Amino acid sequence: MRAKGVAILVAALSLVAATAVAAPPSMHSTWKATKLNQSACMDRANMLLASGGFTDVQRGTFSVYAQKGEYSIIISCLASKGLAYFVVAGPLANDCRSMADIVAEPF
Repeated sequence: MRAKGVAILVAALSLVAATAVAAPPSMHSTWKATKLNQSACMDRANMLLASGGFTDVQRGTFSVYAQKGEYSIIISCLASKGLAYFVVAGPLANDCRSMADIVAEPF
């Protein structure tokens, strides 16, 4: 009977630990109006991330993705709508907000 109690306690502690690890990230998004065409917008996004200390910069059709430590960022260019959209995800909401605003500012 004691072994069963220990097994239940271990299972419960494992569940609590797994729940803490699986916490969702914080996110922040912002946007800026742009008069750049699609190609120029994508070039600008790529340049800002590459020169801003981000790693693993990847360019897609409409977006540029990158990492900085535990944070992920995406800049999406919707030139036909005159819009550049910025999203940052990571562990701390304030850092997500700051990072998104810093990248968006010179855009």
